Amino acid sequence: MKRKKIHMPVVPLPPAGNHDILPWSEMQEHRHQRWERIARQYEANHDDFYAAFRFLNNHPAFYRWPSDNLSRDERYLIHDRGVSYGLDMMVVKVNPKTRRIDKPNRLNTKTEVWLELMVPWWGASDNHVSMHWWEADIGGDTYDQAVIRLARNVHKLIGNDRRQVDKDYPPPDIETRTVTGDPAFWESLAQLAAGEVVSDEPQGEEDQGDPVDEAAGPGSEDEVHESPGVRDSVRK
Repeated sequence: MKRKKIHMPVVPLPPAGNHDILPWSEMQEHRHQRWERIARQYEANHDDFYAAFRFLNNHPAFYRWPSDNLSRDERYLIHDRGVSYGLDMMVVKVNPKTRRIDKPNRLNTKTEVWLELMVPWWGASDNHVSMHWWEADIGGDTYDQAVIRLARNVHKLIGNDRRQVDKDYPPPDIETRTVTGDPAFWESLAQLAAGEVVSDEPQGEEDQGDPVDEAAGPGSEDEVHESPGVRDSVRK
């Protein structure tokens, strides 16, 4: 797996004079450095469950804030809960021959774990609905296997930052205020939207060769395994 660049999204620091004793600028730099270490460790060992889990759990694609009532700055940023927020898991029985949920139900004898990827738009809080990035959806015989394969797809489709997420799923129009009428929320969101890249890790090359993982059979990377998104349409 080739290394990909890292562009950290801009997160404003708390306003001066708020009597907060924590060194937020240092903590922000620590967060940047920590993510770079996690991403590089994953790229060096992408078949390891621990490395894959940490890659997903700390990925900037899942950055969000807990409430619309809190300012969009470093103090309240949630940056290490990607797995609990961004992964929708289902445990299902499928037909081992077709790897689908078929009818009659007696044909479905093989247990699989399905993971769907949900990503928030930039500036979103827990109150907002995330977008389903269905191209990354994947399954596996075990939770570990599914997480490893999902992390591989995230690295391929999204990379090590959230630039692709922001391109494909931009925030709602600030002027129309389509999500909430809280003026403080929109003011803080406008501050985020005005930011520029603050950290660029120039080493490595953009990955063009690793295929999106669509396999999920036991030890059968060459066999086609349809994503949960495709299977959902089959079930309906």
